[in-house]
Amino acid sequence: EDIFASYVMGTWDIGALRVIGGVRVENTRFSAVGNQVEVDDDGNYTVTARAADSSYTNVLPGLHLRWNASDDWVLRFAANKTVSRPSFGDISPRTATNAGDEEVRLGNPELDPYESRNIDLSLERYIGKSGILSLGLFHKSIDGYIVNTVTEDDAAYGGFEVTRVINGDKATVRGAEFNYQQQLDFLPAGFDGLLVGASGTWLDTGFDAGIADRAGEDFMLPRASKHVYTAHVGYEKGGLSTRVAAVYRSEYLDTIGSDGRAYDIFVAPNTQLDFSLDYRFTPRVSMYFEAQNLLDKPLELYQGVRSRTLQNEEYGRTYALGLKVAL
Repeated sequence: EDIFASYVMGTWDIGALRVIGGVRVENTRFSAVGNQVEVDDDGNYTVTARAADSSYTNVLPGLHLRWNASDDWVLRFAANKTVSRPSFGDISPRTATNAGDEEVRLGNPELDPYESRNIDLSLERYIGKSGILSLGLFHKSIDGYIVNTVTEDDAAYGGFEVTRVINGDKATVRGAEFNYQQQLDFLPAGFDGLLVGASGTWLDTGFDAGIADRAGEDFMLPRASKHVYTAHVGYEKGGLSTRVAAVYRSEYLDTIGSDGRAYDIFVAPNTQLDFSLDYRFTPRVSMYFEAQNLLDKPLELYQGVRSRTLQNEEYGRTYALGLKVAL
């Protein structure tokens, strides 16, 4: 994948208001070689090479405003257009056919990137030299959002369950976000290295998948949780830096079933707790320790309703200890 980009940008200061406007043009050229793998009932397989290529151009304008209301308050506004390209795994020209399990998994080299028109508004308050409190509102209108689908009535693969990625039609995202971070440097010596932080994101989404068999249905945006909350407590002073962080993510839609809502695949709510520590002995030598998934939560997927567990993966807790030396 080769991307050629050019842009023009201008900045204007009008008293306490800064205006930044411009446009970016990106041309993308993509080529790939993949394989078509067919496995028969006896486990024998054949491999056939496949190739694909494409080229497209995106024009991405943007306008950003920042108003310094006072020494501690900042108001920001942005209106822009962005692009998100398919992953290499999604656009690879691959086909995997398993006759024994009656399953087919397809890449889709004809996928288009999806474009989003965005409006963002945020209010920020800076707290001393090391803190920030912010509240933001946003709206996104998306064309061609990429989603996984699964169907059992594909005309080209009769009797097989077919999984592929496609471009949907229209999607909208409306939401709000809150963020607070501060180092408690006003506390007495020894405690002034304490860090605290919390954030939350709330989404209201709608998605038209453009699937004929489910025309008229409105879906939540795939891979977008309605609620995401984070919180952390840490300490930084001298050569020591440490954090305990928790993240909660509500359920989200992962794969749309072309044959009905009972076939939609969701990822269950999840809470993860992690710990990290870094100690710098010298400017060049430091030690780190990381502990992830301390609550030992699994990755759970279900189909249609929560009681129909489709996949449950347990990873356990993960620990890492190391020494870093800058040469």
